[in-house]
Amino acid sequence: MLKADEQRIVSDLILTKEAFSIASLNFLQREQNYFDLLNCSLGVNFKKIIPVDDIYFTDKQKKSIIKYTDQEYWDFMNFVYQNKETLKSIGKHLDDFSNSIDFTNFPYLDVPRRYSEKDFIDLILSYYSTYGDKYYKIAKKYFDEKRIHIGCDRVQSFVMGYFAPIIWLHSGYIFSTITDYNGYTASSIIHELGHAIDAEMYLFPQQKKVNIYSNMFTEIPSTAFEVGFYDYLKSQHIDVIGGTVLRNNRAANIIFPFHRIREALVDEELLIYENGAAVSSNGKQYNLKKEITYGIGYDFAYHLSEIRKSNPQEFLIVLNNLMTMRKEMTFDDAIEMTGFNYEDFITGKYIKPTIKEDCLTLKKRYFG
Repeated sequence: MLKADEQRIVSDLILTKEAFSIASLNFLQREQNYFDLLNCSLGVNFKKIIPVDDIYFTDKQKKSIIKYTDQEYWDFMNFVYQNKETLKSIGKHLDDFSNSIDFTNFPYLDVPRRYSEKDFIDLILSYYSTYGDKYYKIAKKYFDEKRIHIGCDRVQSFVMGYFAPIIWLHSGYIFSTITDYNGYTASSIIHELGHAIDAEMYLFPQQKKVNIYSNMFTEIPSTAFEVGFYDYLKSQHIDVIGGTVLRNNRAANIIFPFHRIREALVDEELLIYENGAAVSSNGKQYNLKKEITYGIGYDFAYHLSEIRKSNPQEFLIVLNNLMTMRKEMTFDDAIEMTGFNYEDFITGKYIKPTIKEDCLTLKKRYFG
């Protein structure tokens, strides 16, 4: 474990090799679990059994994975160290804003409209068709090739769903724990299809060494497509109140994580472990890696949705640039790439009106 504020962070990472051992073992076990999941869920449908041991547990591949896990930890700690003040500043502005409007999360996820299976698939494909043919074709392929499994009880450890990339196939599989064909489930599938599009258009073809599990920018494409879907439900008058509830619920995925990020990073004695967990000096625990990854993802998604409302083509250019250049860019680079003024992005100037409008609309509807 390492203190987040220490100047010697890089040298500590090099010297503290013992800290990587648990992360390496967890990584190997996680990969085995994913492939066990694929085997059990897809073996009957596709008559394919992937030999997990043969693929992932040769000595050469073990060394490769362990080295990759070491780099993953290094990258995360450096990201926290380099962007500490920016992350704290975003958290402060969101705290002040949410307090000023008495922000309320309305997690009424039974409100979004229900659909037949056919209409459910048509809705998702119709939404992706608004981005252009290549996005639509990837989404359609996942349905046509039965790469999407809804109501999979083997992934209860995941909140809503999961994209399992298969690098040598240049494709993957999507699992969702949700069983209803409603707007909430659709948003889960759309989020995971965002990861599939990201992988098939950028990560696989470019062979980029970007960690698709915990890179700090990895959730930007998926959350951008997801938040865009809520705008689509509203703008096309498909399910205005359902879209509002879902978008409000996702605003909480900016406000609450950044509150915890700020709370953690102001602690000068914060301890950060190799798996991204953190413990404050008073014993409070944080899943810091997850909170930063999703907090950044939804923050960017809300900003990108503002671009798409006024200029869909500019939105695609910005999103494509973010996906393409993700490995090389810093947090400041990513903000600059959106075209928003840096200070306005940090203060949330452009997304606060939307969050406030949704919150007030739902307060009026449900509280009178």
